[in-house]
Amino acid sequence: MWGNDMVKDVLIVLGNGFSIDFVSFIKKKDQIDLSNLFSNGDKVLWPADNQPGFLSKYRCPALWELGARPNINAVQSSTIFFN
Repeated sequence: MWGNDMVKDVLIVLGNGFSIDFVSFIKKKDQIDLSNLFSNGDKVLWPADNQPGFLSKYRCPALWELGARPNINAVQSSTIFFN
């Protein structure tokens, strides 16, 4: 009765609300700042050499030119995304 002709595609779209709830659920809210994704950019490892400093003028010059810095606050961070 449930042959291949009954196969359905399912698309699940998860937004930022899910991310915020999930981070709270796993009790990592103090470690993962979803309101300011740049806040730990100097600590994130660069994939090619596993050295910290993903967010730097050397590694991400375009973001750096836009004003992305690890020490900016959440309001400043959001203006980079929404302007």
